[in-house]
Amino acid sequence: MNRGEPTRWQQIGADGAWTLCLSCLLIGATLGLSWLAMMLYVVFLAALSKANVSARDWIVVLGKRLLGSAVTREYATRLRRAELLYRDNPGARIMLLGGHTSEGPFTEAQQGRHFLLQRGIPAEVIQVEEQSLHTLENLQNVRQLVQSSVEQPIVLISSRYHLARSHILADGMGLQHRLCAAEDSLSWSPALLRRLLVESFYLHWYWVGRIWSTLLRNQKSLERIS
Repeated sequence: MNRGEPTRWQQIGADGAWTLCLSCLLIGATLGLSWLAMMLYVVFLAALSKANVSARDWIVVLGKRLLGSAVTREYATRLRRAELLYRDNPGARIMLLGGHTSEGPFTEAQQGRHFLLQRGIPAEVIQVEEQSLHTLENLQNVRQLVQSSVEQPIVLISSRYHLARSHILADGMGLQHRLCAAEDSLSWSPALLRRLLVESFYLHWYWVGRIWSTLLRNQKSLERIS
């Protein structure tokens, strides 16, 4: 993390820390069943989401942390999917998301743009958003940049394990979208199972926070997650 940037706990804030505790308590009180419900939903979208969809306006690639300054294999898979969609839909534009999330000098979006340029995608169809540091900020910034100027739902590209959280967050902020899986199919592995567990926990935390903030009419907290 660059000097001057907020720490993860500063980004979460007091409300986020409180709802994290509530989420953990609910998981314990339900003997893990509430977490299991989220897990089933995450797996459902991961397994059944399409990898090829039509794109009329924007193809949006959710960012992924770099390895130093290098695009990781997972991020490259997302970018190659954007390339394929663009070649099938040459009237669309591509938006790459992600700021400085590694120790290197480049943002996720910068390196994603460089990757696509090397593969022959025209520079004029690529737009970068370099301020966001996580999925929620990715989508909030997309809404500000493109939602008012599109007639069709944007296409959101991400890894299969990440689609459920992307979908719920986008829905929560009223962002018209369609999901597109980066991978052709779901390939099971211990690493994937770990990621699915983490994603379902994040999704569980989000829903607990949203419901709790709604019950308390905590508008400030709701605005942070929508």
